Amino acid sequence: MSRAASSTAHQQIATWLDEQIPSMMAQCKLPGFSMAMVHNGAICYADGFGARDAQRNLPATADTLYGIGSVTKSFVALGILQLAAAGKLDLHDPVSQYIPFALGLPDAPITIHHLLTHSLGLPNLATSTMLIGKGLGLESGIPLSSPNDFYRFVNGAQAEIVAKPGERFFYHNAGYRMLGHIIQATSGLPFHEYLQQKVIAPLGMPRTTFAVAAMQADPDHAVFHRKTATGANEPAPF
Repeated sequence: MSRAASSTAHQQIATWLDEQIPSMMAQCKLPGFSMAMVHNGAICYADGFGARDAQRNLPATADTLYGIGSVTKSFVALGILQLAAAGKLDLHDPVSQYIPFALGLPDAPITIHHLLTHSLGLPNLATSTMLIGKGLGLESGIPLSSPNDFYRFVNGAQAEIVAKPGERFFYHNAGYRMLGHIIQATSGLPFHEYLQQKVIAPLGMPRTTFAVAAMQADPDHAVFHRKTATGANEPAPF
C-alpha cells in the first residue's frame, strides 16, 4: 500500500471511529474513553471521548492516564520472560521453588508456565476481588492483609483443584500475584521497582506508575468510576 493510500485508509478508519465510539460508549454507559491506533510502529490515530471526571465534566484526551487494572498482567508476563531470558528462572520451574508450600498435584506440580497461561487447574480464587472490595470499604470476612494471608488462602484452596495443571484455562488473578513474588525473588528488586526499571522506563513511559498518589497528581488522569444500582456512574475510591 502506498503512503497516500495508507493515509486515506487511516482517515477513513478515523472517521468511522469518530462516528461509532460515542454511540458505543452510550450503550455501555462509559463516562470516558481514550484510544490510539498504531500502524507500522507509528501512531496514526489518537483521541479521547467523554469525560475523565464525570462529576466535574473534565474531558478525556488522547493522553489521559488511566488505571489499567489487569492489563498490568502483560507487564508482569514480560518481566518473567526477561528473567527467563537472563537465566534467572526457567518457565518450567515448579512454583514451589519460590513460595512457602508445595502447589499442585503430587505427580503434576504447578509451574511458572502454568501461572502465565492461567492453567493452574485451580478456579479463580477471587483474591483480587476481595482486595478491591477492601479498597471500596467492603468487608469480605476473610483476612487478606499480608503475603502470609494470601499464601495461606491459596494453600487452603488446593482442595478445589479441578483439573491437572496445563489442561484447562481458568482466568487467575492469584497466579499473577505469585508471578509478582517470583519477580522479586529472582531479580532482587521489589516487584514495582523491577517493572519500572526494566520494562516501563525502557519503553519510554515516564507517566506510568504503580503509585496511586502519583497518578492522582497527574493533571490529565481519569477518576475511577463505578456504576450505581440505577446504572449511573459515580466517582469511586481506589
